[in-house]
Amino acid sequence: MAKHVPKYEVPESAPAPEPVETPKQSPFFDLHNWDGELRLRVRSSLSPAYKALVRDWESCERCPLYGTRETVLFARGTLPADVVFVSEHPTSLDESDGFPLAGPLGRLFDTLLRDVEKHKPGWAWAIVEPLGCVPWQQIETSQYKQSTLAELVPCDPRFVGLLKLANPSGIVLLGKNVENYWVTNGPRINLELGRKIPTCYSHHPREILRQGGASRTNEMYLNTIQNLKRFVFNTLNLGK
Repeated sequence: MAKHVPKYEVPESAPAPEPVETPKQSPFFDLHNWDGELRLRVRSSLSPAYKALVRDWESCERCPLYGTRETVLFARGTLPADVVFVSEHPTSLDESDGFPLAGPLGRLFDTLLRDVEKHKPGWAWAIVEPLGCVPWQQIETSQYKQSTLAELVPCDPRFVGLLKLANPSGIVLLGKNVENYWVTNGPRINLELGRKIPTCYSHHPREILRQGGASRTNEMYLNTIQNLKRFVFNTLNLGK
């Protein structure tokens, strides 16, 4: 008797699967504040170095300010940056936001930069501060004090580390206090960075706000825009 051989139907060939697009990896590592607003973009190649800097300083006890601070601040904007703005010490609003120059002063600063970028687009900026903690004098009355050498000197490696990550072509000093700080410390910092970086002085947003803020009738605001446009053009050669 012939052996029964089962017959199997050959299945129709399945249609080729749709190609799945692999999402492109962002070239930046993004950081947001508590409200989800983008505050800092770090190029992915710098991300390990930035995270290492944060790990080294987020629990810092190198000066007495660690006893009253809520957080250590680092940078806002983009790293690396074509231009770095050096602001004064942080405030309680900065501490609440988690990044330098927040609140009304930060909004005024952002408006100022947008006015500059209308005429000189295509450059990246960052804000850093020589001091990473709020220099409280009396917490209960929210009074600030001037930063002291006992606070600035221990924080210096953090500040220089941020400047190295930024690797800017130019530095803008916001306010007289920062200008005075740079007169004393700028030459040494340039040595640590391995080159002399062009700098210019600009009014701090606090001064501009006192004169009327981002108003077309505020001479200080308009002059600041013109000075920054000139500095960005001369430093970065972006064209007229």
